[in-house]
Amino acid sequence: MLARVSPGAELRLYCKGPKLNDPRCLRIDNYGGEEYAYLTHITHFYDELAPITVFTLGSIYNQDWYWLKCRKLNFVLSQIDTPEKRQSFSGFVTMAHQAPDSFMEFEGYFQLKSYRNHAGGQNTAACRASITPLDKWFERFIPVNLTIARHTGVLYNPIFAVSREKIRQQ
Repeated sequence: MLARVSPGAELRLYCKGPKLNDPRCLRIDNYGGEEYAYLTHITHFYDELAPITVFTLGSIYNQDWYWLKCRKLNFVLSQIDTPEKRQSFSGFVTMAHQAPDSFMEFEGYFQLKSYRNHAGGQNTAACRASITPLDKWFERFIPVNLTIARHTGVLYNPIFAVSREKIRQQ
């Protein structure tokens, strides 16, 4: 899939946990989900970021939701797979939910009470946050205006392309 974007595209494969023993792996600690790998890449390569970086999960060949992760990656790559598309790239592209223009609501009222480990797993009681619901937690610990989040929604299975300018913008 990477060769589809550009012959000179470079892969950085971040691996955590004992399961994957691939010589291309850049080993990282097993902290949470993919966000830790994304942030690790940005902080370690901040001064050397590619003009466009594609962030994707390693499990795109998962059949759940009719190959949703694979479809998301295909959509993102289809937006940057020619020099002309890369030249006119807006700075960010994703297939947010199950189709290019579908989005999931930002659930400011969300309160995590239990967590289900993977599809079909059992619910486990979660340690309660010191401030709930989610929008109040954000206001306290990440003092940002949530207006944009309320209008654009959230991204599950985060697969996206972003320009180095967008990353450095904040």
